[in-house]
Amino acid sequence: MRRVFLLTILLVTFTCWGKSNKVDMEYFPVDKARYKAVYSLNFIEDTVKRKIKSTLATLLIGDSVVVYADKHLIDSDSVGYTYPITHNGAKVPAMALVSYMTGVKLHHYIYKNYPSDNKQTFRCNFIDNNSYTESIPTQEWTETGRTKEIQGLTCKEAICSFRGRDYVAYYSPDIPLRYGPDVFGGLPGLIMELQDGNSEYIWSLQGFETCDYVHVITINRKDLKELSRDKYREVEQKFRNNPWMMNPDDPMLKKFKPKPYNPVEKY
Repeated sequence: MRRVFLLTILLVTFTCWGKSNKVDMEYFPVDKARYKAVYSLNFIEDTVKRKIKSTLATLLIGDSVVVYADKHLIDSDSVGYTYPITHNGAKVPAMALVSYMTGVKLHHYIYKNYPSDNKQTFRCNFIDNNSYTESIPTQEWTETGRTKEIQGLTCKEAICSFRGRDYVAYYSPDIPLRYGPDVFGGLPGLIMELQDGNSEYIWSLQGFETCDYVHVITINRKDLKELSRDKYREVEQKFRNNPWMMNPDDPMLKKFKPKPYNPVEKY
């Protein structure tokens, strides 16, 4: 009964929110995924209570474009993109999206090499489709010489400091893809595990596969609002402090409690 009530609230909120803020879906294909990696992510939003939250995140690697997001967002995009094609352009039912969105814990997408090579785009469709674009940031990795066995592969350890945190990564030369979760990459192999020094973000590879089927990488370009990186982060923090800021007149949104702000990138 509680689950049905929650889904009803989400459905009404999703519909009302979309109407009041013009948050709609306009999926545009930007590449086809050749590889798919799924990571488990344990993270801490509240650095005082230090309660661990968990989710799954997907990394889709195309010929040029790479996208990273919460697995539920990637799955809902797949539904939203394929459903209209197979059903004469009909829009995906809101309830189908809600069934995915109930599990979302990361509310942004990261696109590498989009809109052009060496550029990176952050997008958050939950906050007015806000986005920002910057040059792909690089991490200055230092190899330690240590190794670790992960899923039967000998992985090499590398460390770096990046935008306010220290990291330890293990990558596999046997999977020669220079990518990893979130904004991380640049090592001569896929990042299998990654952890910051305070154990506030821990990624572990759960699965990796070649996409033998067609998996389109899409971006929702409907009413995309381009901000500077600083402004994007400012709005994101305000949204977490006041989740109802998107529509102050919606009584349902006022029931959403503020959340602590502890992003991967501290600055």
